[in-house]
Amino acid sequence: MRIISGFLGGRKFYPKGKFPGVRPTSDKTREAVFNILEHRYDLSKVRFLDLFAGFGGMSYEMASRGCRDITAVESNPQCVAFIQKTASDFGIDDSIRVVPMKVEDFIRIHHQPYDIIFADPPYRYTGTAALLRNIFNKPLLTHGGILIVEHARGSYFEHLPHFAFQKRYGRTLLSVFQYLPPTEEE
Repeated sequence: MRIISGFLGGRKFYPKGKFPGVRPTSDKTREAVFNILEHRYDLSKVRFLDLFAGFGGMSYEMASRGCRDITAVESNPQCVAFIQKTASDFGIDDSIRVVPMKVEDFIRIHHQPYDIIFADPPYRYTGTAALLRNIFNKPLLTHGGILIVEHARGSYFEHLPHFAFQKRYGRTLLSVFQYLPPTEEE
C-alpha cells in the first residue's frame, strides 16, 4: 500500500501480521475519493473523520494533502497501534488523532461536526444505514459537509436523506451524501 499524492506521495506502508476482516481501500478508490474532494475543498482547512479507519490509508492521504485535523476511529487494537506508529514514522502524528473505539459508540458520544467524513465499514457490516441516519440526526457534518461511504455492490443507500450521487469502481461503490439541512425559510 502506498500514499498516492501530496508531500508523502509514493511512501509505502506495510502492515505486518494478520489483521482478520481488515480490507484496505484500494489506490483506485482513494484516487476517486480525492477527485471528489479536491474540487470542493481546500483540504488544509477541513476537519476530517475517518470511520472504520483500518490501516489508516485515508487518514495518511489526507495528511499528505495538507489536512491538519484528522480523527481516525478504529476498534481493532492492532490497527490502532499500526496507525499510530505509521503516523509517527511519517511525521504526521500531530495531524492524526486515533480514537480506539467502536464507530457506533463514537457517533453516540461525539458532538463536534466535521467537514468531511469517510466511512469504510466491513462489507459484512449490517448497520450502515442506521449509522448514516445517526450521523445526520446528530448532525456530525457541518452545513454542506460531505460523507463518502465505501461499500460493496448489493448495498444501496440512495433512499436515505442527503444522498447526492454514487460512483462505481469495479466491485466497490462510493455513495456520496451532502448535508444540506433545510433553512428556516423552507
